[in-house]
Amino acid sequence: MATKKRMSKRTKRDNVKSRRNFMRQAVLGSAGATAAALGTAGVANAAEEDVKPISVPSEFEKAKQATLPTVDFPMSGAQVFARACKEEGVKGLFCCPGNYDVVHAIMDTGIPTYSGRHEGSLCHAADAFCRATGEVAATSGTEGPGFTDMIGAIAAANSARSPILVLASNKTIFAEDTEQGIQDQYQQPLTEGIKKYGKRLITPSRTWEYAGYAFRQLKSGVPKPVHIDFPAEIARARFDDATELEFFYDKTKYRTETKPYPDPKAIDQAVQMLRAAERPIIVSSNGVFYSKAWSALRRLAERAQIAVVESGAMKGQFPADHELSADAAPMALMSADVVLLVGQYCMPTLGEFAFGPDARYIRIDPEAEDIGRNLPIDLGIVSDERAALEALADAMPRQRHEAWVREVAQARCP
Repeated sequence: MATKKRMSKRTKRDNVKSRRNFMRQAVLGSAGATAAALGTAGVANAAEEDVKPISVPSEFEKAKQATLPTVDFPMSGAQVFARACKEEGVKGLFCCPGNYDVVHAIMDTGIPTYSGRHEGSLCHAADAFCRATGEVAATSGTEGPGFTDMIGAIAAANSARSPILVLASNKTIFAEDTEQGIQDQYQQPLTEGIKKYGKRLITPSRTWEYAGYAFRQLKSGVPKPVHIDFPAEIARARFDDATELEFFYDKTKYRTETKPYPDPKAIDQAVQMLRAAERPIIVSSNGVFYSKAWSALRRLAERAQIAVVESGAMKGQFPADHELSADAAPMALMSADVVLLVGQYCMPTLGEFAFGPDARYIRIDPEAEDIGRNLPIDLGIVSDERAALEALADAMPRQRHEAWVREVAQARCP
């Protein structure tokens, strides 16, 4: 009797129309039908034929050869913003379906555009592109659920100090406060704390002006994400000529390419500290990558025989197989007596770095207000990283720290 009850329970459980059971039965049924029609060998051959090499469809090649449309007045708001993206050298757009007016306008300028199936993944791809190239990349998602898919990726880009331009369509200005539409969302508050600058555009004539705001933030100082929302009234606005746009200037009029240069007195102080050190080390981070200062970094390190350890989201600023590389020698860091932090935008607190309690710190950063945050410093230098490293390399006398180099080598992990 007990056996019958157990069998009855098992039968009921097996007959439950769960998604797993349904899919399992469907797969087994289709496999059986295929085997009956083709035989076992036929099934194997069919499986092999299904595995095809990856190839680029002919449509893509045709699209690559297509002539780009000429974008000039009259222009839509989306085309105005896209023109700014092109002139500012945006190197790629990573997007999902949605925000079509803006995405199509940017694509029509010739900016390489990559699509996918999840806004979060495409936003991560834009972040990765920035980390690999040091260039600005844009990412786009549709309003509401599409945009909220991007939040985690925007936060990661913010922590990495990546200059991604986050674009999203938004509810119409006309529908403000009505909850009209199924994808209603106020989006700017969602990126508070994980962006450098953000704006929901509401005045069509200021579209170019706010493009200038966006790129001034992306290309000045320490980079972080910039978030711009496009209501339909902005993206679809029509401008017959340039007089209908506020501040319609060339990019040289709304931002500068000049960089902060180090105070010569601060450079002299840094040279004195490094000359007096027995076990000096350079912490090279994001700013070295963004300022393309790797040659100056290597020149300084080799001239004064200073060890180098890389930090942050971008690596490859200093050869890992170089005798002065301490990337794989974490135990040696405790011995460092003078630490030169260059472009370390995400500054750890005292104790997070594995340096000894008596280490002295020099920090080079383009933003004065961040120097001294988290980690107490002995000398702060407000400067572009490349300019400071070049000045130090020119001023630093040749030195040898053979014992320190041996210590780093002995501490290096195999």
